Order: sequence, then C-alpha cells, then structure tokens
Amino acid sequence: MKWQLKEPTFGDIIRVKAGSFYHYGIYVSDEEIIQFGLSPIARSGMSDGQIEVCTSNVEGFLLGEFLEVGVCDKKDKRRNSPKQTVAIARSRLGEKGYHILYNNCEHFANECYLGEKYSSQTEDVRELFRNLPVADVYLATLPESEKFEKLYPKARQSEIKAISNSQVKKEKYYVWKLLEHAVKTSFAKKITDLTFEKSPSGKWLCDGCEFSLSHSHNLLCVAVSKAPIGVDVEKIQAPRIDISREILNADELSVYETLEEDVKPKFLIEAWTKKESLFKIKNVKAVSREEFRSLQGNVVQKTVCISGEDYSLSIATSTPDKIKIFESVVLK
Repeated sequence: MKWQLKEPTFGDIIRVKAGSFYHYGIYVSDEEIIQFGLSPIARSGMSDGQIEVCTSNVEGFLLGEFLEVGVCDKKDKRRNSPKQTVAIARSRLGEKGYHILYNNCEHFANECYLGEKYSSQTEDVRELFRNLPVADVYLATLPESEKFEKLYPKARQSEIKAISNSQVKKEKYYVWKLLEHAVKTSFAKKITDLTFEKSPSGKWLCDGCEFSLSHSHNLLCVAVSKAPIGVDVEKIQAPRIDISREILNADELSVYETLEEDVKPKFLIEAWTKKESLFKIKNVKAVSREEFRSLQGNVVQKTVCISGEDYSLSIATSTPDKIKIFESVVLK
C-alpha cells in the first residue's frame, strides 16, 4: 500500500503522524472518522481499558498534522468495497480491548479496509515498548489445577521439582507461570528469549529484566521492571507469635505500642512487607535483625482485597510514578 497526500473519499483508510508513529482510521466524511481510540496525543492519561472504537471529525483526527490516504495497487484485490469498509467500522463502534502491540488503531483500520488484521508498525512499537520505563505488578490467585508443565529455564524447573511440600511446590510453579505472563505483557517477550542465572545469594536474576516474586496463602505476585524492583505481599492477619520487636525500629515500635489491638496486625504486616520488598532489592542472602529493622527506601504500599481477604502489597522501586498494578490475572 502507498500513502498519498490527497483528498480522502468515502471508505478510505487514512493516517496521520502522531509523535513517532502513525494514527489510523476509516474516512466516512469530514464529520465522521472512525478509529480505535483518538490519537495518542489526544488521549493522554487514558488507560488501555478506557480506549474504544469511536468517531471524531477530521480536525479532531488530524490535530494540525497532514492527512495521508492509503492507495492499494490496482492488482491488489484484497480490499473491501468502500460500503463494506464503513459498515464494518461502524459495526465495531464502542468495541474495547485495545493493546498497543496486538490490537491497535492500525490493526483495526486494516481489518476494516483489507479484511486482514495486521500492523506494519508492530516491530517499531515493540522496540519502543521494551524500552519504556515500567514498574508493573501482576496479581493472580493460585489455580486449583495441579497440571505442571515444563518451565524455563530447566534449572528452575529442577529446583521446583525437588520441593517436597506440595503446597509450596505449587506456589513456586504458578508464580513462575505468572512471571511468564508478566514478561510477555510488559516487555513483549517470551520467557525463553531471556537468560536466567542464580546469584550467589540464591536469587534468580535475568538479563534485560528485573523481577521480584512473592506469594501468600492463595495469592501470587510478580513485579517486573527495567530498574531494580522488590515486591512482597502478605495476608493481613495477626501473627501467631509477637514479632514486633523483630521487625520494627524504635520509632515504629513506639507508634505500634500506642495502637488499638484490632489495628496492630495491619500496621505490623505493612511494616513487614515494606522491609521485605527493600530486602529483595539488595540481592543478599541475609541481613542481621538490626539491619532488617533499619531498612529504609522508596516503597509504595497498597491494601488489595482478593477473594474477600485483605493483603498488604509493598513495591520498592526507584520509579514509583510508573507503577501499574494488574489484578486478577487468570492462570491456567
């Protein structure tokens, strides 16, 4: 397909420069351009879940840039008729499910115009996507299934296979499966594209991706980033033994001792997850109790409710403004 600066006609596929990439749509008239979300410039701050197939006038589509019209080679028989193209586009108004890599505005326009869902920009977008600063956190409940498949790398699979406790083995297996999902979603990579090794401290490391794992009861948690990241999640409940003096520094302990008994567990668990997330960034096998109590750093905390149970989630990262939390990921 060639792109020309000319007047569009009913049913044309059109595009406009939007930053480093192009934004696509289907031309009906100057008052009706059908597109999968407005131009990225116009929808700044919107999440993918809010983006839907919509209409705008030509000014709202162009935002001051030049309009280009797609022109198929005369021998190319793929394209739908203008009437079919517009009918397909209109039938999808309000549709959601936008994804920058797999279901974007170019995919939509090509599917309406050519009957084929593809994006010529995908590899460029993938490269940009891989290099964006991210701090993505994924939460999933532990599946009931115990269908264990092969894991990558083999050393991790062997490590999990050797675990004697069936519950712990299941949690370790599925939190690694959640990591596979996180790597694919956040970095557009298969886990087999990465290189893993185990550090002397016993922590799994990955070339090109920082990650951290946690699980508590039936909740699994994975954080991935380009920068060092640590995550910890714990169910909010009273500990079986008093561990306050083991994890709280002097200032925290003085606050803790003034609290009502019913709020002490939440305070204690939040302090624990905060310091665990900071400890995971350090990549050391252990620290002394005094060092653990004094751990300080940039940590974002949130209480999440999963299956009616409250959990404390702590994320230690140098890019707190980039944190995105994906709850209720379904693992099979």
